[in-house]
Amino acid sequence: MITPPHVVPPKRPLSMLAALRTGRRNILETIPAAVYENPIVSGRTVWRWHSAASPAAMRHVLRDRVSDYPKSRIMRRILDPVIEKSVFVAEGEQWAWQRKAFAGAFQPRALSAFAPLILDETRRAIERLGEQGPGRTDICPLITGIAFKIISRTIVSAAEETEELAFQRLFTAYLDGLARISVLDFFNLPVGIRRVVDFSNRPTIRAIKRHMDRIIDQRRGGREGSDDFLQSLLDARDPDGRPMGRTLMRSNLFAFFFAGHETTALALSWALYLCALDRTVQDRVRQEAKSVLAASSADTLNDGLAYTQQVVEEALRLYPPAGMIVRNAARDDEVCGRRIRRGDYVFLPIYALHRHHDCWERPDTFDPDRFSASRTADRDRFQFLPFGAGPRICLGASLAIMQAKIILATVLSRLSVTPASPQPQPQLIVTLRPKDGIHLEVKPL
Repeated sequence: MITPPHVVPPKRPLSMLAALRTGRRNILETIPAAVYENPIVSGRTVWRWHSAASPAAMRHVLRDRVSDYPKSRIMRRILDPVIEKSVFVAEGEQWAWQRKAFAGAFQPRALSAFAPLILDETRRAIERLGEQGPGRTDICPLITGIAFKIISRTIVSAAEETEELAFQRLFTAYLDGLARISVLDFFNLPVGIRRVVDFSNRPTIRAIKRHMDRIIDQRRGGREGSDDFLQSLLDARDPDGRPMGRTLMRSNLFAFFFAGHETTALALSWALYLCALDRTVQDRVRQEAKSVLAASSADTLNDGLAYTQQVVEEALRLYPPAGMIVRNAARDDEVCGRRIRRGDYVFLPIYALHRHHDCWERPDTFDPDRFSASRTADRDRFQFLPFGAGPRICLGASLAIMQAKIILATVLSRLSVTPASPQPQPQLIVTLRPKDGIHLEVKPL
């Protein structure tokens, strides 16, 4: 079995200053070893906190008592400048009507129509890469470009390629700035108080907002479109029958661009790296890919590639893009026998859940067969949560899985990959990214 790069947890909880300093570099390095071995671990730094990585705790907080655990002040402060009151961070009725309005755009039947687009964009990217010849490359920009193009066409079906490239550059600049977490983010400051990084990122944020306003105005002006996510925003009505305002529409557009391409790109980049490490797995994916791609039309691809999906899911287990969910307790409660007080921070470390010693055998090893039908039949639903769970589970989860497995299969049917230095290290700031990228030796077949 291959053991890919992972974080070695501290033996005991860090002091306040150590946690703040370490969290700025990599949040994964603040999760103590006890969290990987116990249902819940509690402590106090600036405020009372609880870190719960058991399926029972996930079920309680994310499903059974979801209204008692709203999104944390930390994440709302970080994301507020652009996501504001979107479905991503809204609570209560404001969240419910938005969620209902968007759900139809992400039904499996609607998503299957995008399989030909995914296949076409992947083939075009591989051809561009092939023009460079064999050699060492950071695979992350290539994969991110594919994912961004696909999510752009999913959200705004009539988008032009030049617009997509410009928007992708803005997005990359914004996310790079967002990754600079401030120490002040870890204090209970009001959401309305801007972070220092927000001011340095302000020109990029303004440019993103102008770009999204242009997208909205073009559609409202009658530019050709179709039954896409943007149209669901324009058609949405709140409980009083009013259309969605421009600010809220823009916030939701940004949220789905962000979540839609970042999740897929990260999962796929890690999956390619894992296949590069394990030649047996890579060959098995390639064999399945060639068989399925030859026998299936683009429209039916999503129904095949069973083993490739297992590889994607194992990559999501080892490197979940949303490696940490943070909530604030709205009222007193009890989780796994531990008293929770109103206002306490409740950390749900998905990265630790996916490597918990009580949940997984050899948790740090790469084993796609964990996700075979025979081994998942009796597994606790809340043991594997790459997209969250409960009412707030990610709307685009099915789209992300479909994209990842089709792209992975297509890439490996045409390219051979082996690992190159430096070795990627998992780093969690807002999402779980490979520090310094993922470098592979790529060879056309």
